[in-house]
Amino acid sequence: MLTTKKINICGVNFDNISRSKLRNILRERLKGSAQNYFIVTPNVDFIVRDNSDINFRNILNRADLSLCDSAIVRNAGFFLGKNIKEKITGWDLLELICANLGMESNCFILGATQEVVKISTNKLEQFYPDVRIVGFHHGYFEKNEDGEIVTMINSANTDILIVAMGSPRQELWVDENKKFLKTKIIICVGGIIDLLAGKAKRAPVWMQGIGLEWFWRLIKEPKRLWKRYLIDDMKFFYLLLKDWAGK
Repeated sequence: MLTTKKINICGVNFDNISRSKLRNILRERLKGSAQNYFIVTPNVDFIVRDNSDINFRNILNRADLSLCDSAIVRNAGFFLGKNIKEKITGWDLLELICANLGMESNCFILGATQEVVKISTNKLEQFYPDVRIVGFHHGYFEKNEDGEIVTMINSANTDILIVAMGSPRQELWVDENKKFLKTKIIICVGGIIDLLAGKAKRAPVWMQGIGLEWFWRLIKEPKRLWKRYLIDDMKFFYLLLKDWAGK
C-alpha cells in the first residue's frame, strides 16, 4: 500500500505528495475493497478556522489524505523548513480524476444548486467523454434529508463521491455520514462546481502561481469576501510566526 509523509503547518496535517503519486494512490484505492478514502484540500481559511474549532481540526487531521490547496500555505511551509512538493487544488484533483480515472469509476456530484450542478455535470461529460457520472444532487438540503441523500449515492454504485458544498459544511457532512456511505473515495472540492458551470471564473494562471487567487476572488466579490480575506485570514500570519517560534 502506498503511503505519504505528513507535514504539519499551524496545526493542520498535509500530505507531501506529487500528482503522479496521488494518481497511483487513487488507482490503488479504486482497485481495493476499502471504503470511503477521505480527501480534503486545506488552504489559509481552513488553517484559521482550524485554530478556533477543535472539531474541525480533528476532522481535517483524521482525513486519509490532505492536499495543499494554497500557494501561500506552501510558501509558509518553505518558511518553516517543511517543504511541500506540490500545490494540488480541488480543481487539480477533479481534473486528475476525470482525465485518468473517470472511465474506471462511477462518479457522483453533490453540491451547489440543482441548476449549477446539472450544468457542471454536462460540462464534465463534454470535457471528458469517458467520465462516468452516475448521479448528481444539489447541496441545499436539510439535515433530516441526509439518509435519503446517502441512499441515493449508494444506490448509484458510486465509486468516487465529489462533495462541493463549501467549507466547513462539506467536511462536517462527510464526517457525519461517512459510516453510512459505500463509496471508494470521497473528495471535498469547495466551489469548483460553480467554476465549472461558469458562475465564477478562476484567477489567471500567473496569479494562481504566486498565491494571489484570494485577491482575484476579492475583486470579483468584495462585499462577500472582504472581511474573510482582509481581517479574518490575517490571523494566519500570527499562527505562522507562532509555529516558527515554537520549532
